[in-house]
Amino acid sequence: MLVPLCGKSLDMRWLAAQGHPVLGIELARQACEAFVAEGVGDVSRYRLDHFECFRQGPVELWCGDFFHFHIDHVDHLDAFYDRAALIALPEATRQRYAFHLAQLLPPGARGLLISLERDTEREQGPPFHVSEAEIRRLLGANFTLEVLERRAPDDRGLRETVWALVRKGPGAGLLDASPEWTYWSSWRIRVVSWKARVRASPITRETSSVFFSWLGLRA
Repeated sequence: MLVPLCGKSLDMRWLAAQGHPVLGIELARQACEAFVAEGVGDVSRYRLDHFECFRQGPVELWCGDFFHFHIDHVDHLDAFYDRAALIALPEATRQRYAFHLAQLLPPGARGLLISLERDTEREQGPPFHVSEAEIRRLLGANFTLEVLERRAPDDRGLRETVWALVRKGPGAGLLDASPEWTYWSSWRIRVVSWKARVRASPITRETSSVFFSWLGLRA
């Protein structure tokens, strides 16, 4: 299961505990080191192309730029989980992310994405406000989309929406990557700073039920 921009999220351990191998991609070496330091078991380390890789049990972390990760790096990806990847990126980079994610996944691959909206749409973050309209614009050409759950705003005015995605088949009309992808370089330090601090709570029982029923995986 692919987890882009994973930080040191505890969600990866939860997913692995359900019996599913996890591949996390993370730019911040500090987050990768912290994840394995807080885990149990031996850690193997190796390098592959642009990535420094950490393996601990069924979880593998690749430290490097997500946009340098390509389909020839792995045999097969059939599921993904985006808890805090899309919302970590500024608007100019989100289209490039959506395009790259689509390139990595075969037709029929399923995933769960959690988006975030604020009471005010002004640019502040990460995490960033990403509206339902933008989700559909970025991902609708390459994925079928279904809203599984809309959560009530929290006391900070942040509202999460849980999306189910299925990769469409060949000829679905890949969106072009944004020509403004170089914004990634100027924003990467800010994103790394935020992601290195993220330690998400384990997936809630409600989300896990939705997740596995949608993916058709064993819980």
